Amino acid sequence: LLQPDEVVVEMKEIRGQFETKTPSQRLRSLLYIYWKQHSGQGEFEAFYQRQMENIINTIKEKLEPKP
Repeated sequence: LLQPDEVVVEMKEIRGQFETKTPSQRLRSLLYIYWKQHSGQGEFEAFYQRQMENIINTIKEKLEPKP
């Protein structure tokens, strides 16, 4: 797991890249930090895919049914 000072450094790096990263790149960076802080086990790519599916499904559920 990351130490508190490592988290601060990573968060500052993300804030510093705010203007240069796309929203999807920013989300991926945040998911990576979350993964490292909470487990860091397994493959990040598999974790990322699951989280993106969760986000997509959450938004799909909020859509109105097709007419």
